[in-house]
Amino acid sequence: MHLQNTRDGLHMREHLRPFLANVHPLNSVYFLQDNWGEDHAVPPKELFTQVLEAAAATDWSESLTKLGFSVPGFRLTFPA
Repeated sequence: MHLQNTRDGLHMREHLRPFLANVHPLNSVYFLQDNWGEDHAVPPKELFTQVLEAAAATDWSESLTKLGFSVPGFRLTFPA
């Protein structure tokens, strides 16, 4: 799982892109992107609780998708 603030261009360029370039093709990474504020703002606490509950669920893949996580094979949006 990876949560990314869409207004954090530095971390998207310097951390997310290299991470994606090095993820093994057999690994599935679920991503959630949203605008949580300027720069390195964190997601709301309630979202973290929901994400942890979803990850611990028996049907974790479906639970993460219901929270808005993209399934493997999607395209991320990077700021200019």
